[in-house]
Parts: sequence; C-alpha cells; structure tokens
Amino acid sequence: MTGPDEDGSERRRREPGPRPGPVRQWAERFALLLFIEISVAVVVTVLGRLIDRPFLRHIALPLLGVVLVSGALVAAYVLLRRRHELPDRVAAALRWAGDALAWVFGGAAVTGLVLLLVLGGRIVYATFRPCDPALGLRVTTTPELLAAVRDAADAFSADRRDNGCRRHTFSVTAEPGVVPLAEGFRQGWRRTAPTGAAGGDVSERLLGPQPDVWIPSSTAELAYVRGQQTGSVRLEDTGSVGRTPMVLGLFARERQAAATPGPVYERTSDLLRTLERNGLPLRGVVRPVPETSAAALAVTPALHAADPTEYDETDGLLAAVPDGLLATDAVSLLCRFRMMADPRRTPPEGVAVAVPEQALADYGTGRPLGEGCSGGPLPENWRLYPHYAADLPMLDHPFVHVRWPGEDTLARSEAVTDFRAWLRDHPLALRGLRDGGGTAPPADAAHPLSELRRALGGAVPVHARGTPVSEVTTALQLVGATRVKVSVSLLVDVSGSMGGGTGGSGGGSRLARAGAFAQALVAQLHRTDSVGLQVFSRPAPATPRVPSQLAEDPHRNLVTGRVQALAVEGGDLPLADALGQAEVAPARTDIVLVTDGQNPGGNPGAGDRAERVAARFRDARGTARLTVALTGPVRCGDAPVREVVAAFGDAGSCVEVTGAPVQDQAAAVLSALRKARGPR
Repeated sequence: MTGPDEDGSERRRREPGPRPGPVRQWAERFALLLFIEISVAVVVTVLGRLIDRPFLRHIALPLLGVVLVSGALVAAYVLLRRRHELPDRVAAALRWAGDALAWVFGGAAVTGLVLLLVLGGRIVYATFRPCDPALGLRVTTTPELLAAVRDAADAFSADRRDNGCRRHTFSVTAEPGVVPLAEGFRQGWRRTAPTGAAGGDVSERLLGPQPDVWIPSSTAELAYVRGQQTGSVRLEDTGSVGRTPMVLGLFARERQAAATPGPVYERTSDLLRTLERNGLPLRGVVRPVPETSAAALAVTPALHAADPTEYDETDGLLAAVPDGLLATDAVSLLCRFRMMADPRRTPPEGVAVAVPEQALADYGTGRPLGEGCSGGPLPENWRLYPHYAADLPMLDHPFVHVRWPGEDTLARSEAVTDFRAWLRDHPLALRGLRDGGGTAPPADAAHPLSELRRALGGAVPVHARGTPVSEVTTALQLVGATRVKVSVSLLVDVSGSMGGGTGGSGGGSRLARAGAFAQALVAQLHRTDSVGLQVFSRPAPATPRVPSQLAEDPHRNLVTGRVQALAVEGGDLPLADALGQAEVAPARTDIVLVTDGQNPGGNPGAGDRAERVAARFRDARGTARLTVALTGPVRCGDAPVREVVAAFGDAGSCVEVTGAPVQDQAAAVLSALRKARGPR
C-alpha cells in the first residue's frame, strides 16, 4: 500500500511484520540493560582506581557515572522525538530506545540503591566503628639512635594504616648498658634473677617491655650478649641498618690547631701529636660512662691503644673530665653542651669529645637529642668539628629480631619482618647514619651529614674508615684494669618521712627517688668494685643487711632486688647513729648515705656524735669517706646534714639528688669517689 509524500510522490508503506515473542523481547532488553550497566561499571572502576578517597571511589563516583550516562540517553531521546521528519527506521529506533531507556532508569535506580546500601554502608561502618586493637611492637636501641628509631617507627606505623586505623604501635626504649642488657636477656628481661635462682629476690622486676626488636651499637655487642645467654630467647641478626664511625669532636680553637691536609688521620695518636706541636695539647677526653654506654665502651680500646699513658683511667686524659660533663650516653653528654651553649660563654678548652658521628651530626644541625633535649640553633663558637682516625671503631648497628618463648606469635613475627623490610626502603641512613659501606650522601642531599658538611665547610669526609669494634669482654677487662676501685657501703633511710614528696622537680616520693638513685649507682659499678647495703629507721627495719662483696652479677642482683623492695617503715633514726652501724672494711670504704635529711629536732648534738663516729672509723676500721645524697626537700646547707658532713672534714661531701636523670647523677658521685681515692 502506498500514499503520497508531502512533495506529491508516493512511497510504499511497510506492512507490519510479525512481532517478536515475549521471550525474545525480554532477552533483547536484558542484553541492552546489561551492556549499559557493564559499560558504566567499567568506566567507574577505571576512574575509581585513580582516586584514593573511599567516599569518592565507592559512592559519589558510581552515582555520578550512572547519572551522566542516563542523562545522556534522556537528552538523546528528547531530541530525537522532536524530529518527525525522520524516516520510519529512525522512528522505530527511537521507540526501541524509549523502551530501553525505561529499563536503564530502572537499572540505574537499582544500581544506585545497591551502591548506597552496600558500599556506602560499608564505608560508614568502617568510618564509625572503633579500630581494632593495634599490635604493640617493642624496640630497644642505643640512646644515640633513640630519636631516629622513634621517627622511623612512627613513619612506619602511619604508612601501614588500615582505613585510618593504626595496625601497629611502638614502644622504643634505650638499652641500659652492655652488662645489664646481657643480664636482662639471660634472666628473661628481669633486672634481678628469677625468684629461687642464685642471687634472686622476691622483688624481681622487668627492665621494661620485652623487646621484639633490638638495634645494638655493633655486632660485637650482639656477640657478647649471645655469649652470656643461658635462656631460650633467640636473637636473629638480619643485617645492619646503617653505620657510623666514632669521632673526636673539637671546638673551633682546637680544630684550628689540628688542621690537616686531609680530614682523616691514620691513627688517633697522630691527632694528639699535631695538637701538641701546635701548642694546644688536650687536657681531657670526654666520653660517656663505659658501663652504661656501648659506644663509649667500644671506643675505649682504641683510645688506650693510641697512647696508654695518656688515656689512663686514673690520672690520664680519660680521668681529666671537667665538672658537669660526666654523662651516661653520648646524647646526654652533647645535650649538656647544648644547654651550656651561649655566644657570650667560652666552651671548655683543651677538650675532645668521643661520640658517634651520627649523634654529633644531630648536635651540630640543631636536631633534638634523645629524650628531653629539644633542638635549636647553635652558636658558632659551640660547634663541634668531627675529627676522624682510621683506628677508631665503626659502629654497624645490626637489626636483631628477638624471639621470646611464648611471645613469638605469627602476627608479631610478620610485623617485625614487615618493619625490617620497610627500613630497607626508608633506611635510617636518612636520619644520620651512613650506608652499609660507610659512605655519606653527597653534599647537596637532604641528610643530617650533608647539612653538617655544609655547615662545617666540608669537614665531614664522604668515605669514612674505621675498625671493627673490639670484643666487649676485652673492653670491660681494660676498663677494670685501669679504673680506680671503690668499695661502696649504701645506707638508705626508710623512715616514715621518706614517704613524703620531694618538694622539687621530678615528683614522686623521697624513697622512690632514693631507690632510683641507688639502683643507678649499683648498675654503674664495675665487677672489680665492691658494694653492700643497709637500711635504717627506728625501730630497726626488717630488711636484712647485704654484706659488702664484689659487684659481680649475683651480688649485684641481690642488692638491686633489695633496693627495689624497699618500703617506708618506722620513724627517724639519727644520722650519726645510722653511720655508726655502717659496715666499714679494714681498707677505705665509701659510705653513701641516702636520706631526706631529717629535722634538727630528731638529731640532737649531730655534729659531736658524727665526729665520734668518724674518729672511731679512723682509729679502728681504716679510712671511711662519707657522701650524703639528699632526696629533698632538705638542702646540703641545712642542719643536721651540714654538721654530719663537716664532722668528716675533707672526707665528707654532700650532693642533692634532683629530678634530673639519676643515671647521670649517680655517675657524677662515682666519678668523685674514684678521684678522691687518687691513683691506683
């Protein structure tokens, strides 16, 4: 059948053909809907991979894609419906598209609802639900690396977040010294031996959190600890995290006298001779206490080998430490200089500082030093210039995975392994260490050593040489052979007043401060020293006396355990009476009386009574020195302490134990005792 067109021509009308069956219609429409939805999903997925924000990726972007595709189809449908002049084939396509569009809108609505309910609900749940408990990892390292390891641990923890939740938390602590550290690993990380063991005590306590990771100063330190082990803890060395050489730091005046064509000496003795030839010989080498600092212990054999007479522990360069510069680790020592630094003040003259290069770089570039020592600009005259010698040791800092029996779970082991792998991509070399070959980064790099090199005009060599660290046992024997011996008799006041506050900085009770000071003192004794303990109050306390013996491990454990278990009991016993009960050896004894000072009313005639005690010591029991350590609030110039100390004349002294680190204060007391004894 035909009909005229608008221009008068005729066209044949198509007879409607047979309509497809319902099944075919549903199949065609479902295929079209599936094609459109898959296309939308592909586009949204590709774009979602490029966006790392959960809300955009899971909700906003999928809905936006559905709206855009559906809107485009709607626009096309409206546009084409207005074109009446289109051929029948186009009109049929429009009708087909209209039917399809209805399905598209239905599918879009279902898709949006599913996305909103499922994906949106998941994001909302993940956003508002409480985080699962994070796995706590425990790290022990040298005090010099404490700040660097903490920064790395924080960065690792932030990098491993899951939906905003931390998967790991870190506890990073400083190791207590080589000998206490070895004892801790041997005794299950206890300060004292387990109850019932030889030298054990009921007051056993941990050194701190049992470490999952230990980063010592050197593989020699690791070898010493392994050699002391008797337990089942496993120490797995996974390789060095970076190296740093030990250096001798000199202030500007000495640095000019030590000028050399090259920045590295072949021997430390060459540096000494150069200073002597130029009229500025050293009067002392300052290093941390070797009993508490593995770095100071590591450098000791090299210094003695350079010139045994100069580096004698009794009256040589190592003994000539200026007052106020004795510290238990390198960062504490350098922090002393930072606190003293003032453009109007002159730094100590004729002094060299033996510290790791990494710690000196933090000092020189104004970075924070360890705990409680903030960074800041340094006056030019207080800068320390590192001087290098090929015979000084190179610290290699191995990463040790510590596996404790019963603690080594799969999750903990995987976390430690992940942290070690992360450090390979984010090395501690970025925080002041050199790489595995002892090479520093170039001068234009963003690195503490590069900053120090620019600040010091190239005084830091790119390639540093150093010797492996000597055996720890050899170093300890050397210290014992050259160190003045002391025999300490500890007298600790446990009367009721010791339960009061200290009245100064640091807080806590007077007895807690006394115990911390006594423990630090015992920990720093060498095995060739002697120590005994007695506590006093009225009536006599139940804690038995610990007779004086060599400060070897079992006896040290016993004394430390008794100190940890102290509790206040009874009233004040006059200080002179307490001194009269002290154990004094036939040779010289160093009495360390730890008390809050008491009040004059409870100490009638303190001076006269103390003089009679001192005379009795001199006449019958050899020589005794007295050091009164006050926990506050009484001061050294107050009665009755003033009279008791004066009764001993030159053999009496008084110190005030403040809220400052007790390790440093104990080191100062021990140094004074050794100097007072004179040469061996």
